[in-house]
Amino acid sequence: MEALTLSVALAAVVIVLASRPVYGLVAYLAVMLLYPDYLRVSLGTVDISACRIIVTVLLIRCVVDAGVMSRFHWKPLDTLVALSMIVYAVTLSFTTSFDVWIENRAGFVMDTFFAYLAVRFVIVDRPSFVTVAKAAALMTALLAVHGVAETFTGWSLYQGLGQYCPFAHTKGMEYQTRFDLNRAMGPTGETILFGLSFASVIPVIWMLRHEAPPWNRRAYVLTICGIVGVLSTVSSGPYMALIVVLVCLSLEYAKSLVKPLIVFLVLGCLAVEMISNRHFYYVLADFTMDSDSGWYRARLIDVAIRRLPEYWLYGYGLGDPGWGPDINELPRTDIVNDFVCCAAQHGLIALAVYIGILACAMGGVARVSAHASAWHRSCCWALGSSLVAILTASWSVSLFGQMTTVFYALLGLNGAAPWLAVCDHRRRLLTPAAAGTLKRPVGATRFRF
Repeated sequence: MEALTLSVALAAVVIVLASRPVYGLVAYLAVMLLYPDYLRVSLGTVDISACRIIVTVLLIRCVVDAGVMSRFHWKPLDTLVALSMIVYAVTLSFTTSFDVWIENRAGFVMDTFFAYLAVRFVIVDRPSFVTVAKAAALMTALLAVHGVAETFTGWSLYQGLGQYCPFAHTKGMEYQTRFDLNRAMGPTGETILFGLSFASVIPVIWMLRHEAPPWNRRAYVLTICGIVGVLSTVSSGPYMALIVVLVCLSLEYAKSLVKPLIVFLVLGCLAVEMISNRHFYYVLADFTMDSDSGWYRARLIDVAIRRLPEYWLYGYGLGDPGWGPDINELPRTDIVNDFVCCAAQHGLIALAVYIGILACAMGGVARVSAHASAWHRSCCWALGSSLVAILTASWSVSLFGQMTTVFYALLGLNGAAPWLAVCDHRRRLLTPAAAGTLKRPVGATRFRF
């Protein structure tokens, strides 16, 4: 399979070098969503995925293009994401041997920071965003059809490819069943992450309803395809993310309800904490499809809090923290919570930076004022909805593999969208006479960002 991986990477690299950067980004996203990340090219102890090859070439292509770099503006979110890479690397150096550390961090940066920068460099205006949204919508429709086929027939294009994974050999992907249905896994090889990839892209597809025919009508059909893709996984984590996405997208038409809803959720959790004889996250766990799985996730939080003095500074590193006996009397610890996973691997400082990134991303899209165009406001709302859905699901799953790359690509979109609105607002404020001096007309309202 190494020859196939190299061929896929080479084909995408040709597109990157021979076309506009936005089409290179589309080629990168296509491989990210459709080609299994666990199929690698092995060079000694180093395993290189097709996505890592493509995104490296794409970044070089952008950096040497003066036109691309002239439209890129460094923002606070970019600083926080870069800082997180440094913090993660420094904390891991205390718990990991140098050869493992350098290999792991190099791969992590290529999967995350490179993906983030690629999106930030390329998405500079509405046409580039729409091009990527259309491509993501078509890929999502293909994956949804594949997911339905997996659910009802057990047939998959990716069946048996797990045996070619160089770092985790398996004979093939065996389906888990629920309600007598197969839980679709797609190219990720993991049910929950496959469902989350659908849920996170739905808001981007939904933005196509603002486009001219026929894409404005196709947006509804393609959004339904994304919903069907989530349903094909028969998994409570993606279902929860889907519900959050649909609620958030609906609230765009009733924004006055947002603050009361947030207050209600906070007060509800506090009331459960005070009235119930259990923590509120145990009560929430009862609403999952599998009560045992929900209990495990709640118990994981309890143990992580109790063991905090052991790892608060720089974490345990990449190994098993040894919490299994305390959680369910089993030797292995399955950290199915992305926030707990970040703290356990890198410590509380890294977790604080991670939360800072999320807060900055959410704050950026939330501060887009009423003076931006309707499209830009809707774009920021959609991307914020996607981020909220992933954060909600992150309490029941740790992100890894392709879903990590998807998450950082969405972070890049969240970083780009507010700046697109700022640029659009400034263009509309400037009269032809003022355009040469770049001065704000007297009495114009300042844009908050």
